[in-house]
Amino acid sequence: MIRLDPDLMLEALLAAAPTTQLPIYATYRDIDPDGVMTGGIRFVDTNGTSAVPVMPNPPQDLTRELQYLSIRNSNAASVTLTVRLRRIPTTVTPGVSEYTILWSDILPVNKTLQ
Repeated sequence: MIRLDPDLMLEALLAAAPTTQLPIYATYRDIDPDGVMTGGIRFVDTNGTSAVPVMPNPPQDLTRELQYLSIRNSNAASVTLTVRLRRIPTTVTPGVSEYTILWSDILPVNKTLQ
């Protein structure tokens, strides 16, 4: 499970633009300070080599838990995919990286990262 606070978001990006963008599906739940949970789903596609917010940061006073993530490569060629945490720039501490890579590798044809 990946937990996001208002200072963190989850992003995906590709090393090169694919013929077809990769579909991304994610489920999550937001938890308020009283422990009340609200679920949600998110559909998004990759955008060439630009970083895409797979799971945006939650509103203030909420914690967001990523429950499921699926990124599928249906292209005719493998792609190099990176999934990373991004600290919101206003909260970056000097000497601390803005990004934390969670997964970066080649995603073969017709394979899904889950």
